[in-house]
Amino acid sequence: MESCWVSMNEGLGNCGFISVTGYLDLSTLSYQEGLKTQSNLNRRKTIMNSPKTTDVLIRLPSHNRETLKILSWNIHDASNGKEGRKIDDTEFAAIVTSCPIFCLQETKSKIFVPDYKCFNANRPNSRSGGLCIGVHRSIAKDIKEITSNCSDIQSVRIKLGSESAVDELVIINLYDSPEHSSYKKRLKSSKSTSDDDASTLDNLLDFTMNSIQNGRKVILAGDFNARTATLNNTIEEDTEASSAANPFSQRSHPCLNDRSSKDQMVNPRGKLLLDFLACANLTILNGSVLGDSLGEFTSVNYGGASVVEYVAVGADIKAIVKSFRVLDLNKFSDHKPSVTTLSLRHNITLSEEILRDLEDAPRKYKWPCEDNAELKFLLAMGDPSIKEKTETLATSSCKTPQDVLNLNNQIVELYHQVAEQVMPRKNASSRQKGPRNNKYGSTKKKSRMKPKIAWFDSECIRLKRTLNILAKKYGRSPLDKLLRDSYYDTRRQYRKMIRHKRSEFFEKLCKDIETGNNICWKSFKALKNTKSPATSLDAFDMINFCKFFSELYGKKNIKDYKIAELQSKM
Repeated sequence: MESCWVSMNEGLGNCGFISVTGYLDLSTLSYQEGLKTQSNLNRRKTIMNSPKTTDVLIRLPSHNRETLKILSWNIHDASNGKEGRKIDDTEFAAIVTSCPIFCLQETKSKIFVPDYKCFNANRPNSRSGGLCIGVHRSIAKDIKEITSNCSDIQSVRIKLGSESAVDELVIINLYDSPEHSSYKKRLKSSKSTSDDDASTLDNLLDFTMNSIQNGRKVILAGDFNARTATLNNTIEEDTEASSAANPFSQRSHPCLNDRSSKDQMVNPRGKLLLDFLACANLTILNGSVLGDSLGEFTSVNYGGASVVEYVAVGADIKAIVKSFRVLDLNKFSDHKPSVTTLSLRHNITLSEEILRDLEDAPRKYKWPCEDNAELKFLLAMGDPSIKEKTETLATSSCKTPQDVLNLNNQIVELYHQVAEQVMPRKNASSRQKGPRNNKYGSTKKKSRMKPKIAWFDSECIRLKRTLNILAKKYGRSPLDKLLRDSYYDTRRQYRKMIRHKRSEFFEKLCKDIETGNNICWKSFKALKNTKSPATSLDAFDMINFCKFFSELYGKKNIKDYKIAELQSKM
């Protein structure tokens, strides 16, 4: 079991703070005990910055670096109408950042996620479509985007290193609009062709075969709007040898009943997709591996349910696939997200692990405007314990540069103790930040019943929770008419309430301004958050900032002979 050392300050109720240095080995615990202990430690993992505390050293299990998870999801627009950007919603962000790599389809605009390097590809002169591949920034330096001639195809190349079972991995993200969509109709009218579906898959075939011929392993994910029932392509043996000799010599007919699927329909685009998989020697993971034994629906709407999103891989990648799972339906999209888990070792590091090594910002004190402040300071300096420490520091000698640093830290800590008595900070412990709430991102811990948008009140939150519960139930039973009607009625009611609350809030605010009534400035200031532009800065930018200036000002300003001369005079 992998583990890491973290520094933690521990307080026990009203008993004050204690100093403990211990080692906890979770490998000796039973499975249930290990899960319980790990959960408790994760909840209590926080760094408290107080002079009354000392470090508690506990060994915690690190996140699993032996498996690599890839999320694929058609999010149906990056913004959510009146609610603003979806990524600002903590529930949406938790789904997207649950994996170190995500592939999003139908984004319709650019997306920026903290702690991730996002590659966006949008259709020119069109509001539809859009793709985004996000990769955790700790491995972003080993990633390169591969350009494509088609705006509906996006790809990145990832170097995982020699320790991994696969050195190079190519992830292809694709969104192919429905056949009768307005975008497809415009393309057909402009190109005067009726074979647009085939042209999209032809571009994908050329793009995929170039990667395979270069010896790279391919993972294909996306929304194809293709229905294939239980059909699949069976990968031929000796994949590398046959592909190198003649990559287009594979079988062009799929095997029947090679996988499970709740969708029993095959459409023309599904047949084209199966021909493409046979030519590229790829196989569909939906309904054929552990985690999706029944072949769950991936798209659920009022007209019915279907399987139109797929993840396809070659023989080498399928051998290391641990699971493929379709997640529950949610209110953000009519499509379900899916997660593919691979047995690949990676070097992804959480931002919290890096920030732990940085020094805390110095505590600041403001001299109080009181007449007896000077007297308090003199009394604090005259305390016997402070006097004893001052005399000890005055008689100490420094022989090495490290001794000088230690003496400086002790003097600073001494004045901090005095300042705490003269200028105590209010609610110092309440300002300490708790652990992050998601696995790979850096989103702060969310607070319940505290919306970001000023007009999104508790009534909206309750209806939102009801909608989320109905979405999960409806996603599991999409053929249930009562659940379907209840879900869509609640969704219409929720959207109607959002519009009403928003318009009511702005009408009241404008009326208060016009009539000169008292304005709730707290709500007024909260408006800027609803239209604030997305930022691409995150914890890794701060780390690079610190590293740059540490290297810039870390050079010695005093020559070695000058240091030796000063030491000889001490």
